[in-house]
Amino acid sequence: MSFYLRHAIGFFTQIYPCTLLCFLPFSKENLRFSWKMIFGWLTAGMLLLSALFPLIHPSEGGVTHDLYMVFAVSLFASAFFWLLRETLIKKMLVINLVMFYAVSLYWLVNLVLPFFNGGDSGGEVYGPKDLFLWVPITVITLPVAALAFRRVVRDFIREIETKSMRREFLVVWFSTLIYFGMTIYYNSTVNYASSDFWQLYGIPSLLMFLEQCLVYWLLLRESVRRRRDSDYQKTLEIQQFQYENITREMENDRRMRHDMRHWLGGLSALLEQNKPEEMKAYLAEVIDQTVRGENRIYCQNSTVNGLLQYYVGLARNEDIRCRVQADCGDLTISPTDLTVVFGNVMENAIRACRDFPEGRYITIQVGTFGGSMVIQIENPCKEIHPSGRYRLEGGFLPAAAFLSPRAGGGYGLSSLEHTARKYGGDAWFRYDETAKTFTTRIRMNLHPDVLK
Repeated sequence: MSFYLRHAIGFFTQIYPCTLLCFLPFSKENLRFSWKMIFGWLTAGMLLLSALFPLIHPSEGGVTHDLYMVFAVSLFASAFFWLLRETLIKKMLVINLVMFYAVSLYWLVNLVLPFFNGGDSGGEVYGPKDLFLWVPITVITLPVAALAFRRVVRDFIREIETKSMRREFLVVWFSTLIYFGMTIYYNSTVNYASSDFWQLYGIPSLLMFLEQCLVYWLLLRESVRRRRDSDYQKTLEIQQFQYENITREMENDRRMRHDMRHWLGGLSALLEQNKPEEMKAYLAEVIDQTVRGENRIYCQNSTVNGLLQYYVGLARNEDIRCRVQADCGDLTISPTDLTVVFGNVMENAIRACRDFPEGRYITIQVGTFGGSMVIQIENPCKEIHPSGRYRLEGGFLPAAAFLSPRAGGGYGLSSLEHTARKYGGDAWFRYDETAKTFTTRIRMNLHPDVLK
């Protein structure tokens, strides 16, 4: 009974965590079935294979148990490829990284074994000493590996396009292949129970393992950083162009209103000669509305006031009620950055309001407090796309907590966060699932150099 349990637990511990790691970098949208269903199938299948493994009487150096393990790994790898709706290169990249983790676990166990009476496993695949090491080493390393797969690998998979992933894939593939080949070579030629094993191979193996981890981490993170910098630069260029267009449209709008006022005034003078008094009253009302629309002042800052006039006008054209409370004068924030902030927030708010047939509104609050400019905008929102990196409990969260619903992704929230940090401030976002509202709060210091 001890033999059976030991080998069943050892087999399960060696393969099952690696199987789960394969799915961590992918979101639930990539799965053919729900995660609970897949988790149940994988667990049931692994328990069955683990229960059958001791029945083949595995012994050290035997071929049967190796073939059985290859069969189990191939079976679960096939399930992984079928259950995921994703490009082949992304699946292969994750498989290679999981192989590196599995081989590293094997190395760590064999590196520590010589300290336990020469590492003699007693002619078994999972002797008492082997199992004693497999379980704690897996328990210690698995959370670290899971964190790396959920953060670093997931960010890479999500943000790097498939056609741009070839270089990273080839580096990971060749590196893992060499690492795997060295493991097979040493496993077939080195006596782990020898007294000089640790001196000859222990330190170099640990250094090689750490070097591989560093290479993978730097490779994936640097690729994501370069992609984000490139996308952010493109976003800034687009927003600069947008700022110029908005400024031009506001000037055209002012000029058009000015011309229309003169035109209506002249027409009123002509009609005054022979037309009824009702026409005069109508034209006077139109002129009055035009003048009031042009002279509507939200705040004393010309840039903020112009942006509010522009976006509130766009919102009202779509029957969105705007409640504006703005109080700010001279600001040290550049007009371009103000356009980035108001453009992203207001366009997101207007887009979210389109999903509501009635009850459309946007609440805009702008002010200066304690040396900072604070902007808070609230609008109704039917749903959001959480990234899974934070728990959504109704509190304010960073931009990384949300994903863009648009095809190809978007960088609106991260752009807001980047602009706020440029001025020593911050940007936070909150989704109230009960009230179905989304709130954006941005703070930018008016004198960021003082804080340095």
